[in-house]
Amino acid sequence: MRIVLDTSVLVSMILGGTVGELIDEWDADNFQVIASAEVVTEYARVLARPKFGLTRDIVEAILGYVQRKIEFVAPTEQIAVIEDDPKDDMFLACAAAVQTDYIVSGDQHLLALGNFRGIPIITPRAFLDLLEKSKRK
Repeated sequence: MRIVLDTSVLVSMILGGTVGELIDEWDADNFQVIASAEVVTEYARVLARPKFGLTRDIVEAILGYVQRKIEFVAPTEQIAVIEDDPKDDMFLACAAAVQTDYIVSGDQHLLALGNFRGIPIITPRAFLDLLEKSKRK
């Protein structure tokens, strides 16, 4: 299963938030995260925020892990869908570039779309539920 993770989900997952169990699923290769250089730059920018209290070494270690685990894509299409927060369009561009299975997001601008070009946009909890169901099959 190939997915795009928005920044809030990745940060929550890495820092052990309510979706922290996603990191175990990712480590077990139960899904593949798709990202562009722009998305990884956004991950880095947010992880470096003082409110998270992460040292530069920890941020670099996290980014090293992320870069080893993700599948990089180079979107060729400029997407302009989310007027209220155009930054979120980068996640749509990644998903569209390789027609991922899901966009996993906690962002209301993305979730409000419901889907983008047939790609469902779902919450982390809904994605965890899907993973659990797929294991039972």
